[in-house]
Amino acid sequence: MMRSHVLPGQWVLRLVSLCGLVALLMSCNAQRQRYQVVYQPQPGQLLAGTTNVHAVRVKWHPYRVEMKTEAGILRSPAPDQVWGFQRVGGARYRLYAGLFYEVLYEKKALIYRLADMGGNTHDRYFFSASTDGVILDLDRHNLEVAFASQSCWTELVDAVPPTSWLKSTGRGSCQLLDMLDCQSVKTNRSVTGLH
Repeated sequence: MMRSHVLPGQWVLRLVSLCGLVALLMSCNAQRQRYQVVYQPQPGQLLAGTTNVHAVRVKWHPYRVEMKTEAGILRSPAPDQVWGFQRVGGARYRLYAGLFYEVLYEKKALIYRLADMGGNTHDRYFFSASTDGVILDLDRHNLEVAFASQSCWTELVDAVPPTSWLKSTGRGSCQLLDMLDCQSVKTNRSVTGLH
């Protein structure tokens, strides 16, 4: 009976190789983002689906949304049924006119920034007056047009510089969206620093 002799350094090398392979496999699995489809059955109501998807693609001719589930199944729901996507345990994205917008703040209106499903974002900001509203560039003119019926709000927007609009108020909101609630802003002007 012949015994093979293994040098101590070979065991260490084998163990390190095995640990490296396990770590590589775990990191590949951890890198894969999982999303859930967000549907809007009626205005103002958003519901996240239960099926996890890991890839989303927008096709233009004809316009459709393709999603690949974790099981590898390709699905293509009607584009008007899909409001957007929610990263499992993370950010929500609205799909509008074939582009993805990350929802930054949501109250009576929504503030977005242009994004892709890989997590890359751009420092260009947008808003919509409701969950199903048109997405517009975030500028004073568009805000005044969208909220012209709320005179108290337009007065507050004129009083606050645009550089302060997206400052967090610590309540999951920003200064601009908090101003939409004119009554609370009027009674709390000293707290928010508005005059």
